[in-house]
Amino acid sequence: MKRSTLTRILLLGGVLAFVLAGCILTEAIPTRRQPPVALQDLLIDLAALPVGWDVHEISSIPRGVSNDIGEESLMVVLSARVSPEWRDGAYHLIYRFRNPTLAARLYKRMQNNSLFFPEAGDYRKYPADWQYRSPIADDWRFACDSRGCGVIARYDEFISVFSASMTTPAMTPAALEAALKAIDARMADKLGKKPVVTPTDNLK
Repeated sequence: MKRSTLTRILLLGGVLAFVLAGCILTEAIPTRRQPPVALQDLLIDLAALPVGWDVHEISSIPRGVSNDIGEESLMVVLSARVSPEWRDGAYHLIYRFRNPTLAARLYKRMQNNSLFFPEAGDYRKYPADWQYRSPIADDWRFACDSRGCGVIARYDEFISVFSASMTTPAMTPAALEAALKAIDARMADKLGKKPVVTPTDNLK
């Protein structure tokens, strides 16, 4: 092998190693917020949901299960009291990742996996004249299946998943939009998020 060829191979290998090390380092550096943000403060408030809804349960995803990713998680399950056995309702789940770079990479996988986003299959049964999309999320996907509609969104190092059954009479498209706007407002307030110039989404 000629010396010049060997030199080019070694140089290319060095560059690739440098780039890979940079990517690993970027995802390893944790985001430090002052003051710290508690996941509880990012969950949707009951005031944003239809009258008659209540908190059924608040819990973290158990360690070791298949959808346990990120630094921490917190989920609130919400149900309509009039629903038999609390079957119809919604849930809001927040994941915190080490930093926005890692969250952005994992978001790409999560948005297409029903394990993390129930509406990933997306039957495109969107409410009539649906137009809303988040003005502040860095990544955002709205989708519907045969049961309901949901949104998976990334706000810096946090990923939010909101899924609502549309079989409860009170969960109208207007009520769903109000809930999503409330989540955005909470993120804007607690994280200092500003409108995104070129947001990404899959809503056609």
